Amino acid sequence: MKQDNSAVLVRLRMPVSLLIALSLLQACSTSPFDSDPGEQGRIITVTSIPPGATVRANGNVLGKTPLQVNIDKRFPRKWVQAEDYGIVYRVSGTLSIEKNGCDEYAVPVSPETPAADIDVTLTCSEEKPAPDPAGSKQPVISETMEQRLKKLEKLYRDGVISSDEYHQHRNRILDEL
Repeated sequence: MKQDNSAVLVRLRMPVSLLIALSLLQACSTSPFDSDPGEQGRIITVTSIPPGATVRANGNVLGKTPLQVNIDKRFPRKWVQAEDYGIVYRVSGTLSIEKNGCDEYAVPVSPETPAADIDVTLTCSEEKPAPDPAGSKQPVISETMEQRLKKLEKLYRDGVISSDEYHQHRNRILDEL
């Protein structure tokens, strides 16, 4: 009878060992580097003055301000050199805000930064019209188009301008429509 009990115990040990091994394997299957799938991540709002500035994550365009950015999704974790720890697996990169005619604003991204919303006033240069390469200015025309056409027709009838000149000036006036 003793032999029968020991045989049963040997048979039970294998399934119990297998169950323990499977439970340990399942506990180890989650990576310490993966975030919780239910976790929403760090969401910040980026606003700028002037509005409509381009927001980039490591050079990739995310959109225009005002914009909500999920830092943990837009900046995937990667292996980076850390000051005291050697190489670590973490969020890293640069969030930049830029607009034509303005200085670029950049924020380093790490597990700690940015910790709050970003509201930036960009330093912009004043837009000045490009200088006329010929150095000549267009005359200011105070007359209506109808008045100009009547004046041109009178000059033609009076013989001051030729037929070719009349048609050339008439077409130029009509092209301004």
